[in-house]
Amino acid sequence: MKLIARPIDLEVGGKNIVIMNKEDMESLGLHSLDRVKIKYEDKELTAIVDETAKFTLKGEIVTNEDVTNFFSLKGGEHLEVLPEKELESIIFIKQKLSGARLEYPKIKKIVEDIVKKKISSIELTAFVTALYTRGLTIDEAANLSKAMVETGKKIPNKIVELPYLVLSDKKATVRKVVEMYDISDPNLAVGYAQEAIPYGLLYIEGTGGTTVDLYECLKAIKRHYNIQGKNIQIIYGGGISDGDTARRVMEAGASTIVVGNILYEDKEKYSETIEAAKDFKRGR
Repeated sequence: MKLIARPIDLEVGGKNIVIMNKEDMESLGLHSLDRVKIKYEDKELTAIVDETAKFTLKGEIVTNEDVTNFFSLKGGEHLEVLPEKELESIIFIKQKLSGARLEYPKIKKIVEDIVKKKISSIELTAFVTALYTRGLTIDEAANLSKAMVETGKKIPNKIVELPYLVLSDKKATVRKVVEMYDISDPNLAVGYAQEAIPYGLLYIEGTGGTTVDLYECLKAIKRHYNIQGKNIQIIYGGGISDGDTARRVMEAGASTIVVGNILYEDKEKYSETIEAAKDFKRGR
């Protein structure tokens, strides 16, 4: 279907949003929050569609700021609009909500679609909820970390609502997820960790070569959550390269650990680290 573009000054937090007339949507078999593929000249993108009976006239399509800028629209252009089938990433999010474990290709696809602005805020919230309610296995946590690193140059700040706390006495060079703090004192760590409670998740990064007592900070945060009766999942990464460190981190309060370089540098050490974490989970 060819529709005439009508750009409007509408910013919606980095999402590709278009608004169509109800009759045009019915012709294409679309419903609110479905996706459409839009083509113009040599470009195409996927957008989330909303419907209206009056604001958008039949035969036209209203584009938000992100879509307008992508196509460099001025108004009056004829855009080709096609229904888009359900994203694979949404199917994978539903699987996680149902309790399934996600392999690396599925996790990477979810992260890629977040980066490409294909996932709505509601669907993103569903993904974060799935991580909280169903939890992450050690392999899933490692795969999520790997996927975010591989797409990291493209991930804008605050694209995923997950609090990120850095335990360090040095300037840390990591990407913000929601908010990043350099913390070297357990009391300060607890204060900032309080902000993670609405999310149900807290990712903590411990940077190497510092004088920070990472274990004391972890224990203080976990103790703070327990006193409040809050079941917050603490994901910890940074400097975990052997089984003893993995066990100490989990004893201090981490519910999930993330390993990095050891995965590529020493397969035996990686297996030892993972097995130690699994044994701790089993109560051994």
